[in-house]
Amino acid sequence: MMRTSSLSLAALATAGALVFGCSSPSSTGSTSSESNTPVNGTCAGGSSQTTIVSKLAFARHKDGVTAGFDVDGFVSDGNQTPEQETKSCSQMDFEDADGTQGIDNQLARLMPLLDTVTSADVNLIIKGAIENGQLLTAITLSGIDNFENDPCVEVMFQPGLGSPTLGTDGELDPSQTFEVDTTGPTTHAVGAIKNGYLEIGPFELNLLVVVFAEKFNLHIERARVRAKLDPLERGRIVGSIGGGVKIQDLFDIIKEFDLGHTEKDAAENFIKGLGDLDYDTATKACTAMSVGVTLSGRRAFIVPAAERPDAGLDAGPTDAGASDAEADPDAPKSADETKWETIVKPIADRNCGTCHSVSAPGRIDLRKYSTWVANKSTIKQRVLVQQDMPPVTISFSAQDRSAIASWVGN
Repeated sequence: MMRTSSLSLAALATAGALVFGCSSPSSTGSTSSESNTPVNGTCAGGSSQTTIVSKLAFARHKDGVTAGFDVDGFVSDGNQTPEQETKSCSQMDFEDADGTQGIDNQLARLMPLLDTVTSADVNLIIKGAIENGQLLTAITLSGIDNFENDPCVEVMFQPGLGSPTLGTDGELDPSQTFEVDTTGPTTHAVGAIKNGYLEIGPFELNLLVVVFAEKFNLHIERARVRAKLDPLERGRIVGSIGGGVKIQDLFDIIKEFDLGHTEKDAAENFIKGLGDLDYDTATKACTAMSVGVTLSGRRAFIVPAAERPDAGLDAGPTDAGASDAEADPDAPKSADETKWETIVKPIADRNCGTCHSVSAPGRIDLRKYSTWVANKSTIKQRVLVQQDMPPVTISFSAQDRSAIASWVGN
């Protein structure tokens, strides 16, 4: 039995973005900040790519080294000074593999306790949940003008659904198609690409979390992301997420474990003792804990369930959305189909066929009347309301939108 909650922790997943279109590949030449700057939280133009997270793990520590970020902007050596007490509750910071000081990831010290409570390696639980499709995470980048340096890139995290296949390298195979999980949390952010690395934050990140069979929503405050974009395999990324989670959220998670009263109190006291963010002057304690997560991902396609290639959109005469003429070529066409062929089809053939056809995996075939009927509400939202389809790389006039609006109606 799965349920959702606003709690947090223990097996992490975000997810993807609705891909309903295609963009032209961008060049790898230089770009200027004036060519792509955020306007109302969006980045104009560019191409897009979606990554499905194939490996995800809470970072552990060894010899004072771990993955993460300097969340609080302060380097603490753990001494009991007034400054360190109020800025980090005197928790000793780590360094990362590059030798950067001040890395905040107190959750790394909590991992052995979580392993004990769950009677398993938490990261192995996460790995299994990804491989069986329970914990699918997609990250979609759009508005990319340059994959080496771009000052403005839109990012969307959203959960996905599907049954992934694994490659011989132990990661999810690339270029698989998954569905959007509309019941999970979605996060939008604006970041940048610097020297081939995607950088986002600080921002508020909502992630789907699974603890055994229970689903929760993990809220990471002051979240930051840094991930290398593989120049040889489009859509492949390797990087990390960092930020802070409320200690109360961790307490709420502990309640879900089968612990006795004494064990639960001991676990909560241990967690409280690792707080290093958001010092409360009244209680003289930190109310949040820093976290570090490592991840890698492969290219994928994320589509609404109704747009799945095997969900009836391109099937035969038994399609519920197929026209009489498509089911029986000799049957007379309806007035609506005749109107579509006259008004819409020429526009679709001219602007949509390259990306939306049977030769484009994971995308609906917009050359067919039945597909337009089955996806009329989505088409209306993307083409007429949001106007983010077709992409700006496609010449699409106001007259074209007006013509489609005359067929879609209210």
